[in-house]
Amino acid sequence: MTSNDFLPGSDGQPARRAGDYAQEKLAFLKAFMPPALSIAGRKPTRIYVDLFAGPGMNRTVDGSEFDGSPLLALEARATARDSKPFTDAHFVNLESTSHDALAARIARAQHDGRSVVPADRVRLHTGDANVIGPQLLRAMPRAAYVLLFADITGVKHWPWRSVEALRAAAPRSLDLYVLFPLEMTIERLLGIDRERAKRYEAHLDAFFGTDTWRAHYSKRVSSSQGAAFRTALIELYRARLRSLWKDAIVACAPGFSEDRALYRMFFATSHPAAMRAAKWAHARPPGGQMRLSLLD
Repeated sequence: MTSNDFLPGSDGQPARRAGDYAQEKLAFLKAFMPPALSIAGRKPTRIYVDLFAGPGMNRTVDGSEFDGSPLLALEARATARDSKPFTDAHFVNLESTSHDALAARIARAQHDGRSVVPADRVRLHTGDANVIGPQLLRAMPRAAYVLLFADITGVKHWPWRSVEALRAAAPRSLDLYVLFPLEMTIERLLGIDRERAKRYEAHLDAFFGTDTWRAHYSKRVSSSQGAAFRTALIELYRARLRSLWKDAIVACAPGFSEDRALYRMFFATSHPAAMRAAKWAHARPPGGQMRLSLLD
């Protein structure tokens, strides 16, 4: 993140610059975690991993603020009577600005009693998430439940080999919630200027882990074919996730409309109960108004 990605937070710490649409991405996570923790309630270890954690607070240009994913995870409890939280949490940031701001906010949440994860089981890491992520997962108990959130902003942040490395290193019960930067990055890089797009072909090959996207791009000869192109890439990435997990859905699509969103959020799991919880969470966007259908 650069200095332009931050705004001063009301607590004196830098906050992530965000639009109101980001609340929908976080609303799915907030709704999903309680039933997921209930499903995993019998597991002695329940771990939340945030590979691009950020500073822990979001702020819009009009001054409104809302908690980031790290604070939501530290407060999450199961819906069952025993109200079990995560037993462990790991937060990864590449640069010190987010790391230091998040550390301060976590310390405050622990002091105020908002965090229900034991303080000695909360870990902050600084470095490349593509390197740190597999290392963390490899060291986890094989019987653990893991919910991993990858809030990427560009294709270079998340090559497909990292997804494969995480899946191979993780316990069997690994659920993934990941941003798919379609309109915000992929379409912007490609567009309909073929010569300009050639600069980014290698990055997209690495992101998808295949060059299959190129066949879809070759069919896009005008801007009027944008919707079909977006649908093809969404289905391609979904198929890639399904090569590692039993199922994957588009959990939410914040932005302009279901057809033209800013980005898509994918959820992938190998457990039917977790998928049912994800579909339930998908139907509850900010404000509580039910959606009528899934974006899958």
